[in-house]
This record gives sequence, C-alpha cells and structure tokens, in this order.
Amino acid sequence: MKLTPDDGLSSSIVSSIIQDHKGFVWIGTPDGLNRYDGFKFVVYKNNPADSSSLVDNVVKTMFEDHNKNLLIGTENGLCLYDRGKDCFLNSMFDKSSPLSGIACSILKIVEDSKGNLWLATNIGLIYFDRIKNQIIHFTHDPNNPESLSNDNVEAVFIDRLSRLWVTTRKGLNLFLPEKSTFIHLTKSENFAEDLSNTVFIDITEDREGNLWFGSTEGLYCLKINKEAQITRLIHFQHDSHDKSSLSINQVTSL
Repeated sequence: MKLTPDDGLSSSIVSSIIQDHKGFVWIGTPDGLNRYDGFKFVVYKNNPADSSSLVDNVVKTMFEDHNKNLLIGTENGLCLYDRGKDCFLNSMFDKSSPLSGIACSILKIVEDSKGNLWLATNIGLIYFDRIKNQIIHFTHDPNNPESLSNDNVEAVFIDRLSRLWVTTRKGLNLFLPEKSTFIHLTKSENFAEDLSNTVFIDITEDREGNLWFGSTEGLYCLKINKEAQITRLIHFQHDSHDKSSLSINQVTSL
C-alpha cells in the first residue's frame, strides 16, 4: 500500500512515524501531523489564534511514554496530545512548564527508567525531570572538555545497561550521570580513525548489545563484549567496486 497527498497525507515528505497503543498511525511531516486509522487521515496543523493547536507544522519526532501519552517534537518545541479533548498541550505556551519560552527544534525524545525525558535539540541536550518539573540544559563549553561535544544534538539513546548515548554533528558522547559530564568517543586504541568531526545522526542497539550509529560518513558499529566494555569500532562505507557494500554513506535512520 502506498499513501500520498492524494489520499489525504499533508505532505509527501515524511520525517517520523509511530503507531500508538490504540493502533493509530501518526505520521510527522514538514507540513503538519497526520493521524491515520487505516482508512482516512486527520491532519493537525498550527493555528496562530489557537494555543491548543499544534505548536509548529514541522514535526520532527514522536514518542509514546509509559503513561501512553503521545509526545510530539517539532521545529518549535514540545507538544503533548490530549486524546480526550483532541488538542495539544504546548510547552512553549504553558507558563507552568520549565520548557516555556524555549524555542528549539526537537529531533529525538527518549524516556528513562524514572519516566523523565531526554530531548535531543539544536540548542543542546535537555533533561526534563517531570516529577520535579525542572530541566537541566547541557551545552557545549569550549573551555570544558567534559561538556557536550556540540550543541546540535541529532539523537539520544538509552541502551540496555541504562547508558545514555548522544550523537551530535561533532562526534559521539557517552553521558556520565554520577558527574553530569560526557566522555567524547573520538580516537583511542580501539579506534582506527578520529571521530571528533563526524556527524552522527541515529542510534540503535542489536540483540547482542552492540551499538550502531548512522552518520554522514557511513555506518558504524561499536562492539560491546559481555563485560559491557567497548572492544572495537567497525566502519561500513560505500565501495563502488563492491556490490555488497553500503549503498550510500549518508545513513539517517536505523
């Protein structure tokens, strides 16, 4: 089956897609949020005169949390969909929210074991403690080598060992919660190349616990042994002489 704007989809460009616990398929586009029930689309867009409408038409990511709330990351902040009222709670306009007034592009949302959120944004990494209703904003500090490597955060991921990985446009970061600092995975005895300027985009984990990273320079696999130690990094790239190689070096989603 192929769904296009002729079927009611608001845009032929799709940035994100998710199925919620009710079975609805939500599709994020640069021109609104679409809900598909298998038969028809309902399109949600921003209405400047209505603060309960979608905060921005450019939808970047979506996430359903442990309470079955649907969260939407847009070009201009975070929304929560109110299923009962069929509208949105927008953090940009909610004065009780610590995210109020923070205009940023939210590219990825993850939830930790305590139900708090980590937001990958174009102004750094934001930790949203929903119990205390507080945020911590992590940014790059050129005078602090243990700060975030770059403010343009593309993705954030929590692995099976509860480690937080952060991909940026300048390298890969591992968060150290006990010190609230970051390790920059650049060049070491296990890495044959310098990763400090690599644009990392997406992250996932396989069943063996190895981590995979999409980048503008190809696909990377971080091998993890049974003791949870990093053993080596494998870099997959396109090779015009090898038909079984990666088809293109730009890996945007995993």
